[in-house]
Amino acid sequence: MDEVIDFLDRLIRERKITKQDKRIITKTLIDGRPLKDVVSPSDYDRLKHRRLKVMELIKKYFAK
Repeated sequence: MDEVIDFLDRLIRERKITKQDKRIITKTLIDGRPLKDVVSPSDYDRLKHRRLKVMELIKKYFAK
């Protein structure tokens, strides 16, 4: 998982994701927590969409 964390840090430096995106991915993907437990109900739909976009970037990178 260190490779994923390093990749997320790179995406932050390239301004493709935010630190909040990294936190959400870390807590849901690595820690295994449901998104609904990580974010407030009012932000759930918006952040679910953001998380899916970040996951697409990760899949695209590691599919090489």
